[in-house]
Amino acid sequence: MRSIVLAVTVVAVSVIHVPHSQAQVQPLEVIYPYCWNKSLANQNNNCGFTSLAQCERYRGSLGGYCSDNPLYRPPAAAAVVRKKKKAAQ
Repeated sequence: MRSIVLAVTVVAVSVIHVPHSQAQVQPLEVIYPYCWNKSLANQNNNCGFTSLAQCERYRGSLGGYCSDNPLYRPPAAAAVVRKKKKAAQ
């Protein structure tokens, strides 16, 4: 019985314990390109729109205006890998 408790304890500790060097913290950072602003003072803004048209539809019922999100940075374009063509022999 004692060995079973010891084995369960060892397994539980090894599953729960993650060394700090292996832990990867990913910040939740989703920044969309367009914002809806209720006033010129930028109070109550909502920067959760992927297109200007989407923001305009939202704005239609609430007023305010849509603008570019100054914090938005587009993702880097993926590199295109092209295969070299073999020369005709």
